[in-house]
Amino acid sequence: MAPAVGSGDTWVYLKTGTPQVGEVVVLRLPDEPGLLHVKRIVASPGQEVQLADGRLYVDGQRVGKDLAERTQWRDTDCVLRESSTLREEIDGRRWEVFSGGDHEPELVGPGQYWLLGDNRGGSSDSRHWGAVDARFIVGKLWLRLASRDRCGQGE
Repeated sequence: MAPAVGSGDTWVYLKTGTPQVGEVVVLRLPDEPGLLHVKRIVASPGQEVQLADGRLYVDGQRVGKDLAERTQWRDTDCVLRESSTLREEIDGRRWEVFSGGDHEPELVGPGQYWLLGDNRGGSSDSRHWGAVDARFIVGKLWLRLASRDRCGQGE
């Protein structure tokens, strides 16, 4: 979930009401009930979502804009990577992502949400599992308690 969530971060999540587009949520997938996943909601029931040339489109409208800078970061495998950064904004919520990936237009079904990792080029998300039923979302990230560099590089 870089750049928003680092691989060594410790977070508290809260169970809240209806999930909102733009929120970073914690979920459990039916085929991996012992694992928690952290992803961002990018589309809600009834919306059409698409990725083209690494850019997100919701209901046919491009979400976000390219930023001039490139960002360096350490991936979960501790390799230093560099990516172009995009700034996305939906309903007044703003965040930055690393571009990547494509996905044909898909309509989000009733009671479902479309989730993407912020590291679009290296994320397993709704492009792979499809839209996620709301009952699998267990909460939203609320408070970062600690951030430690698990790669020994210092942060």
